[in-house]
This record gives sequence, structure tokens and C-alpha cells, in this order.
Amino acid sequence: MVSKVMASIGLFNWVVNFFAFHPYPGNQVDPHLVDPTIQEVFFDSSDGVKLQAFFIPRPDSDRVVLFLHGNAGNASHRLEDAAHLATLGTNVLLLSYRGYGKSEGSPSEQGVYTDGRSALTYLQLELGFTLDRTVVLGRSIGSAVAIEIAQDLSSAGLVLVSPFSSGRDFARAQGLSWIAWLTGEPFNSIEKISRVTAPVLFIHGERDGIVPIDLGRKLFEQCLSPKTWEPIPGAGHNDLIQRAGAKYWAGIQEFMDSVAPRKVKVDVN
Repeated sequence: MVSKVMASIGLFNWVVNFFAFHPYPGNQVDPHLVDPTIQEVFFDSSDGVKLQAFFIPRPDSDRVVLFLHGNAGNASHRLEDAAHLATLGTNVLLLSYRGYGKSEGSPSEQGVYTDGRSALTYLQLELGFTLDRTVVLGRSIGSAVAIEIAQDLSSAGLVLVSPFSSGRDFARAQGLSWIAWLTGEPFNSIEKISRVTAPVLFIHGERDGIVPIDLGRKLFEQCLSPKTWEPIPGAGHNDLIQRAGAKYWAGIQEFMDSVAPRKVKVDVN
């Protein structure tokens, strides 16, 4: 009986990992060509996996964004977005999950959750940022990581871009209902969002064919903390920022300024 249960768990994990993660190794984009101030950093996750991240310092700011990217490619593909975030007056830590980029290991649902928590710990213990000055931004599958680590956490705020309610809902939306019984309850953000107490900004493309906007709206409706819904007309999943243009960045800027107003660091030396 035990062996059958373990086999089932193994099958669930394999199916989830196969469909959820599509990592690219190495750096496809040179960080210094995007912004010469970008620092490539490495730290260990709480379970001993060496992780890569990119840190964009803004010495005159005491707030930071933890950027959790989507399921394909790697963090280097998001460097331009991270650099744009930094122009909004914030430090940025862009995490590369295990198995992505130069991070060791292989991606899994629990693994990327561990990575997200470990990145928060790195921000606090190594870089000196406080939770009340930390905004967590998760896009697509990164939104599930953001929600997981934000539960019962007194962070400044949460930005969810193209989020989905659960792995099962996503599978059904993609016409993969036939595998739902094999996946258990992966990325079950709908069951976790009510435990998020920080303010939340939801951004979703109205014409998203990968993560339909209804899945984001379902999550929004279950959220009990202060929340803002920002639909982007005409935008799909991968062209959301391009379609939204300045509105995308202005919305994030306004949200950050409301939950973690910009403070200028003063050098006492």
C-alpha cells in the first residue's frame, strides 16, 4: 500500500514538473549590456541548492522588489523588465529558480517555493532589506510562488501579473482536463490567497489565451486584503507589457509608492 501511494505521488510530481517548467540553462542575455550596475549573485537555498540571481542596486532607495519570473526561459530573459523596475526608484532582486540559468538542481513546485523563501531570507540577512520595505512581484507561474511565500507575511505588498487560480483550473483552460486527475492540487493559489494580508495589485491581459483573465479574476475575488484589479485591454499573455506600455509601469509605480513610499537613504558617514 505504501509503495502504491509513493508511486502515485511520484507520478503527480512528474506530470506537474513536465508541464509546468521549461528552463533554459546559462545566461542568454548579458546583464551588463542591459545595465552595467547589475550584479550577478549566488546564494544557497534553505535546502542547500546553489541559486543564481541578479541584483540591481539603487543606493538612494531603501525598498526592494523580489521579481519571480514565469515558467519558460530564465531570469536573464527578464533583465530588461527588472532594469525598468529599478528606474521606478527601487532595488530589484531577480531570482533564477533551481534548474534555471546558472542555478543548480531541477525545478519542482516545492523547490521553487523554497527558492522564493530563500530569496527573501537573502534580501533580509545578506542585503539588509526589511519586509515592510519589500514588494514581491510574481508573473504567471511566478505569481503562484509569490502567493505561497506571502502567506501570513508582513511584506509591503504583492504584485501579481497574469496570475492563475490553480494548476487544475489552468489545465482545464488549456484543454488538458484529461490530465487533471494525474496532477493532484498543484499551484493551488486559490486556497492560499486568503492568507495574504499585504495589499495586492492584480494585472491581467483581457485577451490572455494562456492564462485566461477569468482565472486571475477568480483569484482576485478570493483575496481578502486591500486589492486593486488592473485589466489591460487587448493584451495577451506574452505581449502584456508591450500592449500596456507606460500604463503598466505607472500602475506598479503608483502601487509601490502607496505601500512602500520612497525614502531616500541618508549616508551618516
